[in-house]
Amino acid sequence: MRIYRILTFRFAFLLIVITSCSTVEKPDLGTFDSELFISDRNACEEKRTGQIAELREMKDKILGLSESQIKEGFGRYDYQILDRRSEKIIVFFLEKGPQCEQLQQPSNALVMELHINAVGLVKEVDFRRGNPAE
Repeated sequence: MRIYRILTFRFAFLLIVITSCSTVEKPDLGTFDSELFISDRNACEEKRTGQIAELREMKDKILGLSESQIKEGFGRYDYQILDRRSEKIIVFFLEKGPQCEQLQQPSNALVMELHINAVGLVKEVDFRRGNPAE
């Protein structure tokens, strides 16, 4: 009976440690409406258009966030480009465009590109028009 208690205590302690280590810290995005942004996949419903100015102002807050914090604050990316040296670019469309019909179709819509370094942190934030792959 004593061994059972010890094993139960150790299992509970281990479970608490694992659970606390796996939680993602929510990014501090101020008054930014993450739910509205997340609900507008590929900017096809034009909800993200009203958030462009706020996103540009938040550029410094976005720098240094982890990839998991980006997913927590902005949802799953619309497009991803794998770069050299284990880096990648995560792209979020901010305006409606041809990507709403087919993602691979060339688009001149405004995008927010987040350049992720090899350790998974945002090192650069760009806003530009055109196909992310160009």
